Amino acid sequence: MVENMDEQAMRRLLRRLAERQPGLFLDIWELQPKAEGPAHQAQPHWCLCGKCLDMPTAEEELCCAGGQDNCLSDEPVRDFSKKFVHEMNTLVLDPGVLDLALRTIHEISGMRGNPEPNRGMHHAAYRQFIMWQYGRMGQHNRQVVPSCCVAKIRTTYPSPNGNYTGYRPGRLV
Repeated sequence: MVENMDEQAMRRLLRRLAERQPGLFLDIWELQPKAEGPAHQAQPHWCLCGKCLDMPTAEEELCCAGGQDNCLSDEPVRDFSKKFVHEMNTLVLDPGVLDLALRTIHEISGMRGNPEPNRGMHHAAYRQFIMWQYGRMGQHNRQVVPSCCVAKIRTTYPSPNGNYTGYRPGRLV
């Protein structure tokens, strides 16, 4: 059937598949051969850890400032209160932790799950990061997630279409 499709029909079919099963395309993407050589982008001038990405707004140009050996997005990340040793992977990126966080939010708010799984997962990861680093936030009390951590979250739970909302200040600023 696919062999007999014209290019337009094939594109429509691929778009529908991507909408229904974004994980399938991520699996295919991971199987593609990686480019050889230094395809690494130059780090932004404001980055101190070497893992930040260029961000669309000046407000989002935030580095964890941990330096190359102590980037907050790397593991292990130590809680300097000396009570616990945590990893970003466990508290912010773990699929089980994020699933529980999403179910809790949906239970409290009465919302239904997001049909685009990675979108819900990366939004939950941002919330987990904020709770881990800053505690409870609110509409007039917001924090920017450091670019290096945003990059790690987006790499772990990518948007199938490559579009991200980015930081939004409080609605009633």
